[in-house]
Amino acid sequence: SQSKILIVGAGRMGRLLAKGLAGLGMTIAVNDLDQKRGRKVAESLGVGFKELPQSIDDEIVLVSVPLENTVEVCKDVARRMKRGSLLIDISSVKTGVADRVASFIPKGVEYISIHPLFGPAVRSLRGKSFVIVPVKSGRWLGELERILRNLSGKVVVTDVREHDRMMGTVQVLHHFAYLCLATCLARSR
Repeated sequence: SQSKILIVGAGRMGRLLAKGLAGLGMTIAVNDLDQKRGRKVAESLGVGFKELPQSIDDEIVLVSVPLENTVEVCKDVARRMKRGSLLIDISSVKTGVADRVASFIPKGVEYISIHPLFGPAVRSLRGKSFVIVPVKSGRWLGELERILRNLSGKVVVTDVREHDRMMGTVQVLHHFAYLCLATCLARSR
């Protein structure tokens, strides 16, 4: 089945996902607070541009905005969504985001948070990994897993607590490695 997806946020990650999802044959529209940028991105990708209507009829709304704006944008979008649709946010930290967003999701709307484990500068999604955190989901979880597997191939499903534990470990190890390298270089002088 072909899903209608509205991507709110025409930044680098939003563009990357719009391009990949359109490549799967999905009907994609983008929206951005900066409407000029949103229209330009839509045109460059060959997808639609959509101003946010009072009632959003897309099956899936994917919010791809800076972390500090995620809750606010999700709240605005969620109130416009129809029953049976899916709200997705992209956030690298789930605690303090997923719980707040879940608190205002309307009855009949599902909510899943995702975390692409790559930066927006990648050229292809092939072989990249996504973490899926089902927060308030039902029928959409399997469909989202299928879409992301077709898009990239690698998907991990977990909960908020385990996601943040894993990401904390990975991010701390990454920074620790850099600190070790800096210390070794400084001592080698």
